[in-house]
Amino acid sequence: MDIKESGKSRVDALFEKMVGFRFESYAEMERWFRRELGAELPQLSITECGGINAEIENGMTDVDYSTDCTFGENMFGMEYADFTIDYILDNQKRMYVTYVRWN
Repeated sequence: MDIKESGKSRVDALFEKMVGFRFESYAEMERWFRRELGAELPQLSITECGGINAEIENGMTDVDYSTDCTFGENMFGMEYADFTIDYILDNQKRMYVTYVRWN
């Protein structure tokens, strides 16, 4: 397994692990990714997280909130390493992650 594949596999495992976590912000989520990955992927950053998708605004999906993010171009052997996070807001307005997937 090459570094691109092993990095993607590591992030896949983190996607599973983060379900049920609460984050105050995208910045806090990025710091969590960095802590979990350590020196494995020092260039990792989450960018371009969008707000609530049109599907949610129009009542076309069952999740409360969803945001599309990216790790950037040419990461993990992918042209664009884009992913989506579904979450609800808890009583303290923190993101409670319910699902994470690659786009």
